[in-house]
Amino acid sequence: MPDNRAPQASTNYLADVASMFILVAGVFLVGVLLLFLVRVQRGLLGLILAGIAAALMVYWLREIRQMMKKELGPGQTAKKWNYDILEGKDTVTFVAEVPGPVENIKVELREGSLTIFGGDGFKKKVSTPKGLSLIDISYVNGVLNVRLSRVKETREDSPRRDQLS
Repeated sequence: MPDNRAPQASTNYLADVASMFILVAGVFLVGVLLLFLVRVQRGLLGLILAGIAAALMVYWLREIRQMMKKELGPGQTAKKWNYDILEGKDTVTFVAEVPGPVENIKVELREGSLTIFGGDGFKKKVSTPKGLSLIDISYVNGVLNVRLSRVKETREDSPRRDQLS
C-alpha cells in the first residue's frame, strides 16, 4: 500500500526550510539595521529609532512567515471530505477516501448514522437511511467501501462496530 503522507511531509519540510531561511535572514537584517542606526544616530534618539526599526522588522518577518506557511503548508483546513452513498434496491454502498493505515480503519453503524474512524485522528459521522445492517468492509489504496443491506425489522438498537483485519 503506498504511503499517502509522503507529499504532505515534503511540503511541510519545504515550509519549514523557507520559514527558517526567513528567520535567519531577518535576524541578520535586524542586526545590520540596528548597527547602522546606532552608528549614525548616537545617543538616546539612535536607540529609540533602532528599537522602532527592530519592532517593525520583527512584525514584517512574522507576517512573511505566516504567509509562507499558508502557501507551502499542507492546507488540510480547506480540503473538503467527499463521500458517496449509492442506494440500490436491497443494498446501500458507502464509498469515501479515508486516511490509513488499514489497522486504524474502523466503521461503526448505529441506527441512522455511520461513523468512520481512520488514521491521524480522523473521525467522520454520516447520516444513513434507517434499517441497515453491515455486510462487508474493504479498504484499498485509501478508499473505503462499506456495503450495507436493508433490513425489514431491526431488533437491537445497540451500536454495531466492525474493524478491518
